[in-house]
Order: sequence, then C-alpha cells, then structure tokens
Amino acid sequence: MKNYEKFKKLLEQHSNFTHRDREDILYRFLGAVEANISYYESSGKRTIPTKDIVACFESACNYQKKESQK
Repeated sequence: MKNYEKFKKLLEQHSNFTHRDREDILYRFLGAVEANISYYESSGKRTIPTKDIVACFESACNYQKKESQK
C-alpha cells in the first residue's frame, strides 16, 4: 500500500502536465523499467522490486518537470 500511495502522490503533484508531457513521462518510465528488467534478468532475478519501479516513475516525472520549465 505504501508504494501505491507514493504513485498516487506523484500523480497528484504532477497533475498540471500536458498530454504531451504525460506521453514523454510514459516513454521515459517504460524505458527505465525495461532497463531494470534487463539488469535483474542478467543478475538471475525474476522480479523487479516495487521500490525500483516507483523510483523509475519518480525519475521520469522529475525529468519531465525540469524539461517543461525550460
């Protein structure tokens, strides 16, 4: 539940993003998750910790926030 709340909080913080911003966030998020999948598979692990997925989303949101302020 803790991670769900963190996702919800991030979405609320960034609710002023445009549709294009949200698309960019999605692509960055999916790219980061894909990189994590590759890393964990090469390490012999079968799952990605939820905290890492949350971190990917948070990173994508923060990057887009900086980009949209330019």
